[in-house]
Amino acid sequence: MRDWVVNEYKIDGQYANYFVFSEIISNYLPKQISDEELQEVISKIIHNLEAKSMADMGKVMGLASKELSGKADGKRISEIVKKSLMQ
Repeated sequence: MRDWVVNEYKIDGQYANYFVFSEIISNYLPKQISDEELQEVISKIIHNLEAKSMADMGKVMGLASKELSGKADGKRISEIVKKSLMQ
C-alpha cells in the first residue's frame, strides 16, 4: 500500500493532476505483521488444532482470522494457511 495514484480531472478545459498517496491512508490503518511473523502464528495454530490437511482449512482460518484481525489481510492469511496445509 505504498503506491501512489494519479487521477486526472478536466477543469476549465485543462487537466489537473491530483496525487493521492496511500502512505497517508496507511498511517491510519493498523500495522500489518510481516510474513515471517504471520507464518509463525499460523504454524502455532495448525499445531494446536492438530490440522493435517486441506480439510482442516476452515478450522484454521476461523481461529487465524480471529487472532490476526487487524494485523494481517485475510488473503495473506489464506495463502499461508493453504501453503502450510499442503506441505
